[in-house]
Amino acid sequence: MMGRSQHIAIIPARKGSKGLPFKNRMFFDYSADFIDSEKIWDRVVVSTNDEVIEQKAKEKGYEFHLRREELAGDTISIKDVFCEVVKDFSLDSKDILWVISLPVVYKNPRDFRKAKAIIEKGNYRSL
Repeated sequence: MMGRSQHIAIIPARKGSKGLPFKNRMFFDYSADFIDSEKIWDRVVVSTNDEVIEQKAKEKGYEFHLRREELAGDTISIKDVFCEVVKDFSLDSKDILWVISLPVVYKNPRDFRKAKAIIEKGNYRSL
């Protein structure tokens, strides 16, 4: 990508869950509604190995990343998933990636807008 950096929401949503089975399926709609209502992000990428979440993502018009099974276990770091998304989508090093965690149901829009303003004022690698 040339020019300004893009704000890209990445939803990591693996199929398995030890504690609450299929929790990501249950919580996907809350986060999707939040993302759609705020218009903070230029793109939304859903990384999953779950066919139900894949369908939900496609219905929302989100970009879909098929997470390899090696990256779908409960001991895999989000960083490893993000590295694969960056590689597979050939994202620019200037792009700003946002983790949208599905189990965190309450998301304060003001906090996200404030974070975006802070990022855009400076040259920050993380916030």
